Amino acid sequence: MIVVASNSVGRRILVPWCVVILAAVHQTPFAAINTAIPRSDSTMKPLIVHITPADRVGKKIEQYYVDLLELSLKKTQETDGPFTLVKHDIGITSNRSIFELKEKSERVDVIWTPNTRERNKELLPIKISLVRGLNNYRIFLIRKEDQDKFHQISGLRELAKLKAGVASQWVSKEILKRNGLQVEEAVVQKNLITMLEHKRFDYFPLGIYEIWEEIGESSNRNIVVEDSIMLHYASPMYFFVHKENRKLADRIERGLKIALQDGSFDKLFFSVPGFKKGSMMIKQSNRKVFELKVDNPDQE
Repeated sequence: MIVVASNSVGRRILVPWCVVILAAVHQTPFAAINTAIPRSDSTMKPLIVHITPADRVGKKIEQYYVDLLELSLKKTQETDGPFTLVKHDIGITSNRSIFELKEKSERVDVIWTPNTRERNKELLPIKISLVRGLNNYRIFLIRKEDQDKFHQISGLRELAKLKAGVASQWVSKEILKRNGLQVEEAVVQKNLITMLEHKRFDYFPLGIYEIWEEIGESSNRNIVVEDSIMLHYASPMYFFVHKENRKLADRIERGLKIALQDGSFDKLFFSVPGFKKGSMMIKQSNRKVFELKVDNPDQE
């Protein structure tokens, strides 16, 4: 894989793909599990955990986050007691879910979202990457007739002449703008494919794991996956709880670590076709990789 980056004086340099992939691997820590935690009392009342999945791209992937949270809580039943996961099916925006969690809404105890400096301060992240670093990579949906145009792009300066389509509440919007890329915003993300078809913008960047579900839903349209470019920047996806809810954060973290150690995390992860395909693409891709700068605490 060819990685295109810039040095301190703005010259483009080539970086081996193996250096880039280390960042993704680093986000999956394997700390030792505390086996000294006392067993729970069978008479304990079940822990009630409310979730309200965000309304965004990738319904199958949204279900994966629900299943992973449930898995982490199951792994700690013996030590922490029973639980009940209450799922509210009315989709809300990412920003709304963050607001409700901060305000201790009865509808939201846990959310899953990319980490940012602001979220890191306002909420309590469980810093185990839920998608094993795949959220750090973006590839594009484009109009089929534009593929040759993208083949001619060799760096960010050329890509900046084109316009990306993003949902107005996505973290990626600010990252693209910070790196000098043009964006066209959509309040309703479901409109982005239609806007791409109507030439409101030139490319629709999505996670390397989520793009396949989106293109599957658009198979009867003149939209394809661009085949030569990949964006890379640190954007780990974490579970978050309220800042004061350290007991729940601790339980989820211990459960995830148990699942990582016993293989059940990987089993669930690779059962999602998009994750399996995205992981393979990173290992085997010959795409040009453009590095983007981000203001992210996980880069420090």
